[in-house]
Amino acid sequence: MKVVLVGINSKYIHTNLGVRCVAAYARQQGFDVTLLEDSINTPILRVLDRLVAAEGDVYGFSMHI
Repeated sequence: MKVVLVGINSKYIHTNLGVRCVAAYARQQGFDVTLLEDSINTPILRVLDRLVAAEGDVYGFSMHI
């Protein structure tokens, strides 16, 4: 099962620690995890293109502002 975790941050200088912690745990459990991060300023179509290209079975989202 491919898991895609998405972190949306208020700026590129911020790091979303929540998705990183969940990703680390999921990898320990044997899941194939892809981590995507963007900011709220990224055009929505670019974000959608990345989500579709990731071809995940499960998507998880986190917002860090």
